[in-house]
Amino acid sequence: MMSTVATDKVKSPFSRSERNQLMAWSKLTKNEKLLNGFQRKVLYEAGHYNFIFISRLHRLMQTLKELATQLGEDQEDTVIELQNIGYSCYLKVQAHAGYPELQFMYGEALYYGLYDLEEDELEALQWVIKSANQKNVDAQFCLHNWYYLGLCGLEEDESKSLELLECASENGSAEAQTKLGDWYKEGLVVEMNVKKAAKLYKLASGAGFHEATVDLAICYSHGDGVSKNEKKAFRLMKSAAEGGCARGKRMLGAYYSYSTGTPENMKKALKWWESAAEDNDAFSAYLIGKCYWVGDGVDENEETAYEWFKTAAELEDHGSDEAKFRLGFCQYHGRGCEEDDRAAYINFCDASEAGIENADFHLGKCYYFGHGTSKNYISAAKCFESSAEGNLNAAFYLGECYRDGTGVQKNHQQAFEFYLKSAEQGDDDAQMAIGRAFYNGEGVEEDDFEAVKWLELAAEQENAEAQFHLGECHLKGFGVPENPVKAVSYLRASAAQGNDDAIEMLFENGYALEETDTSDIEVKNSGPVIEVFHDAASRARNLYSRTIEDLSSDQDNKYKANIVAFNSERLEKLDLIMSNEEPIS
Repeated sequence: MMSTVATDKVKSPFSRSERNQLMAWSKLTKNEKLLNGFQRKVLYEAGHYNFIFISRLHRLMQTLKELATQLGEDQEDTVIELQNIGYSCYLKVQAHAGYPELQFMYGEALYYGLYDLEEDELEALQWVIKSANQKNVDAQFCLHNWYYLGLCGLEEDESKSLELLECASENGSAEAQTKLGDWYKEGLVVEMNVKKAAKLYKLASGAGFHEATVDLAICYSHGDGVSKNEKKAFRLMKSAAEGGCARGKRMLGAYYSYSTGTPENMKKALKWWESAAEDNDAFSAYLIGKCYWVGDGVDENEETAYEWFKTAAELEDHGSDEAKFRLGFCQYHGRGCEEDDRAAYINFCDASEAGIENADFHLGKCYYFGHGTSKNYISAAKCFESSAEGNLNAAFYLGECYRDGTGVQKNHQQAFEFYLKSAEQGDDDAQMAIGRAFYNGEGVEEDDFEAVKWLELAAEQENAEAQFHLGECHLKGFGVPENPVKAVSYLRASAAQGNDDAIEMLFENGYALEETDTSDIEVKNSGPVIEVFHDAASRARNLYSRTIEDLSSDQDNKYKANIVAFNSERLEKLDLIMSNEEPIS
């Protein structure tokens, strides 16, 4: 025989509409014979009368559960409504009856608006305080968070937050012990004390709290508050992972990856990371993506890497921001997926906001080139500036902004300084820019010898523009003795990469784009020779045509007629060469 617990008369927790709904369900079940007579009576009385005995509430809960089962999937909305009304009723009555655990749960439901309850922070706070005063550790821990973060209408109060956290810890809350351990380890609110932290982790771990076991393992792996013991760290981490802790699985994977307390085993690392990813651990999914990206423990596969980055990014958890940056990188460059500048831009924005390294630089490139968004040189310069300290490419682009006056006020000296920062670390574009600056006297005194030095460094890295400028130096004897052989070699190397300036300079000086069987360099030393391929001749012809067109509209150029005549003569010559009607001489 079920015993009843007499309580003070509790006002019905149901609203009028809810009571009417309960009585309507009672009539429905009678007509459709879904419930027996006693169950129908329970429903009717719950809707008509006040609750006097807690036992009646339990009967109501069981009746609602059975009714929900009987209704099935075809009345899913009704089933959910039944479940919400039943559980909210249960919480409210039990809270009024004075049960601390249910007081906390009812307060939490009011705070979040669970079970179709209206959000009510003031009432939520009252119920959680009642529960905390009865030494409910969950309520104490909850209040600790609310005071620390200034939630639920409370002002931030670290002292009160610490007091509640200590109370919950002393009363046996493993979660509170772990949190207090974190504070001692990090010196947050309290003075740093790694020994106290390790002791608290041991208490919580001994109670079976796997998150604390993870933290204790980390203490042993680093020797924080305990003697360093990587084998013990591994055993503890394996215990947490096997206990189902997602963070434990991720860290165990890392232990296998970095041979912490165990031999390196990338297959086992990937196995545990996959298991953690199944538990929605974003960072583990991100780590798997990195393995496929570089071929660590698996065959390199950019498509698979992209899918893992995508999975991690969608989880919106620790590691998802790093994944968004990687995802953006793939989309920007078309690595493992089709190019999608707009999607890349959005992911770079999210990663930048989260403070992910290099995200600002890539976001700056989007603004600089108008990829995925409108060109915005001011925003681009800001992004480059924020990442210039640690990103060589960003420093170069910021130098370009100052050189051209895009997004910032033009300043050749500042441009030179940013170029130099990047060039000294080996960036070939920046080395080229330094050489160009010395060559043109931009932000620094003109110095052909210094120009050549920096251009040679960039040319060694096959920088096309540096090869062009270096070819020009050797051709004209700027900073080096005139050397047509070297000049043509550099110009051809640049032209092979599609540098138009190099192609035009080769043609203008009578050199072929590529070496030929006629040893054209030696012939050139004995006299001018025009020897071009059809493509180069076409380019040159377009150049001369543009020159003529430009001069035709220039009314102020007193040499216009002579220049036009000269270029027209060259055009005629080219036309004959391209039609094979005139020999090359």
